[in-house]
Amino acid sequence: MRGAAGEPEPVVLLFEPEAGRWVAEETWHKSQQTETLPDGRVRVTFYVGVTPEMVSWLLYYGARVQVVEPAWLRERVGEEHRAAWERLATTQMDTQEVQ
Repeated sequence: MRGAAGEPEPVVLLFEPEAGRWVAEETWHKSQQTETLPDGRVRVTFYVGVTPEMVSWLLYYGARVQVVEPAWLRERVGEEHRAAWERLATTQMDTQEVQ
């Protein structure tokens, strides 16, 4: 992943089956380890410095990915989703007021 990275640390992600199949087809980083779980979900583990690009990549998958570790990254992704939802809700209210 490109961009200004923090210190390398374990990153554990859990993808829903459909998204996991797509993710498992690619090598995103040399430290990547992929495991398909009995329920079809895919656990992907990296040892990387998290970059802004990685945060955007996780946001792309939306509800189809869960950040298991690190906790700070899970919180960051959640904050970004909340901010997007708030912006959408505000835009919808503004649009209704204009009509």
